[in-house]
Amino acid sequence: MIEYKVDDLRLEVLREIVEVPAPSGFEEPVLNFIKERYGRFAHEVKRDNLGSLVLVRRGKSEKPKVLVAGHVDEVGFVVTGITSEGYVNFTPLGGWFDQVLLAQRVVIRTKNGLVPGVIASKPPHLLTPEERQKVVQISQMFIDVGASSKEEVEKLGVRIG
Repeated sequence: MIEYKVDDLRLEVLREIVEVPAPSGFEEPVLNFIKERYGRFAHEVKRDNLGSLVLVRRGKSEKPKVLVAGHVDEVGFVVTGITSEGYVNFTPLGGWFDQVLLAQRVVIRTKNGLVPGVIASKPPHLLTPEERQKVVQISQMFIDVGASSKEEVEKLGVRIG
């Protein structure tokens, strides 16, 4: 069996790629990033009919070849509403487990730039004993962007859709 050590440079390459926002249906920015940043190292850069990006680097050695493959999209969310209190309602793009969402940091992409937020819900001290025994559903969650009104959220550039 071949043992392959992942060094700091390779980890940095992967970090750069995974930090480009690419929710399902909005993958072009990460594909463009990969092509622009790493295409110069490839002998061939091509796209297939499904939109996949393929970078080929031909080797001269008879040693085993390495294929790095993966999907570039990530599960994301769509803004479905903004409350009068300044909270952002959302629905997922792709599948999520409800129990892992609370307290997750998120970024809302707007025409004005990126807006940071945190997924939250009704605080525990306001829950009934019955509510405390249940997993909070996505429909009961919201994104807190630090605003206190719908108008403040809209000034940040956040819109439905």
